Amino acid sequence: MKIQLLVNNNKGVFDMTSFIVDKITLTTQRKNSASTLDFKFARDLVAQNNLSIAIDEGNAVELTVNDNKIYKGFVFQKTRNKDQIISIKCYDQLRYLQNKQSYTFVDKKASDIIKSIANDFGLITGHIQDTGYILPPLNMDNQRLLDIIMKALDSTYENTKDLYIFYDDVGKLTLRKVNDMYTTYLFASDSNITNFKYTSTIDNNVYNQVKLYKDNEKTGKREIYLAKDNANIGNWGVLQHYEKVDDNFNDAQAKKLAEDILALKNKVAESLSIDIQNTDETLKLEKLRAGNYVYVLIKALSSQDFSKTCLIEKCTHTFSDNEHSIKLELNGGS
Repeated sequence: MKIQLLVNNNKGVFDMTSFIVDKITLTTQRKNSASTLDFKFARDLVAQNNLSIAIDEGNAVELTVNDNKIYKGFVFQKTRNKDQIISIKCYDQLRYLQNKQSYTFVDKKASDIIKSIANDFGLITGHIQDTGYILPPLNMDNQRLLDIIMKALDSTYENTKDLYIFYDDVGKLTLRKVNDMYTTYLFASDSNITNFKYTSTIDNNVYNQVKLYKDNEKTGKREIYLAKDNANIGNWGVLQHYEKVDDNFNDAQAKKLAEDILALKNKVAESLSIDIQNTDETLKLEKLRAGNYVYVLIKALSSQDFSKTCLIEKCTHTFSDNEHSIKLELNGGS
C-alpha cells in the first residue's frame, strides 16, 4: 500500500509520510459534517533528518493512497505531548459552512443556493447537479450555512423524492444525485467483513402520525393537516411528528407534505455497521466515502440472510502499519 501525505505550509510543499506515527484516520459523513483527517507525526524524526518543518493552522493537506488522491483539507487543530508527538486534525471545505449568515432566497433551487453561498465565502466548487425544483421563499436568519443548504436539499427531497449528496470532492464542493453514487463493491460476512452490528428501532425519527400546522392570519385560527396510520398506532402507540408548515403552502400542498412525511417515516428504521479489512489493493476501497451505495450480504442475520444495497452514512478509513481497515455505518438499505 502506497501512501503519501503532503502539507503546504505556504513556504513549500512537504512530504510528511515518513514522519507519521501510529495511524492516519479519514472520516466522511453523509450529512451535516465536514470530512476529517487525523494523523500524528514525530517532531524528533523531523529534526533527525535535519529538516525544519512547521505545520500551522490553515495549512493545506492532501492524502493520496495507491496513486488515488482521496482527500484535501486544512489544518484546524494541533496537539503536542511530552514525547513531541504532534497530533493534527484537518477538515475539508465543509468546515467553513459552520459560519453563520442571514439569507433570503426567492425563486431559487438548492443548487443555486449552494453556488451563491460558495461564492460569498470564497469556496471552490466542482460538479453541482442542477436540482431543478424551485423552492418556496426561504428566509434563514442567523443560521449555519450548512443548515441553510441542508434545509434546501431536504425541501427538494420532500417535494421531488430526489436525494442529493453534498460533499467536498478532494477540494471541490460537489452535489450529485444519490443514484450517481452507486458502487460495485460487495461486502460479505463470509469473506471481507470482520465484524458487524445490526439495529432495528422505532425509537428515533420514526413516526406513525404527522401533524402539520400553520396560522391563518385572516381567520385567526390555526389550521391542522393530519396524516396517520391507525394500524401502526395500534402496534407502537402514537409517535407524532409535529411541525409548522411554510406559510406559503396552500391546503393541498400542506396535506400532501404530511402524507409524504408519513410515507417516509412510518416504518421500522434499520441501521448496520460493518468492519472491513482491505486485503486487495486492486479494489481501490480507499475511494469509498459516505454517500456511496454498497451491496452487503450477511448470512443468518436473525432468522434470515441480510442481502441489501445500503447507503453509507459514515465511512472511517484507518491506515496503519501498511494495513487498511474500514468501518461503514449504513442505513437499512433496500
